[in-house]
Amino acid sequence: MPNLTEQKRKANELRKAGNCKEALLLYRNLWKETGDKFDGAGFLHCLRKLELFDEAIVLADELIVKYPNFQNAFFVLIDSNYS
Repeated sequence: MPNLTEQKRKANELRKAGNCKEALLLYRNLWKETGDKFDGAGFLHCLRKLELFDEAIVLADELIVKYPNFQNAFFVLIDSNYS
């Protein structure tokens, strides 16, 4: 398996290309491995785009608690409620 840096690069590349289904698999693993707020934000973005709202809300709540000053979690959660 590629190292974490390569996984992050690939996940971001897939997400930006609109391939959220494949990116989701990488982000899910990255979030488990790193707990990094940017990995969490990418994971959350993919969940929302794939309309996995129940899981997205749980993750958004987790991000807000873990990173209270990280604005991306708030905006993605709000956006998912209005998309």
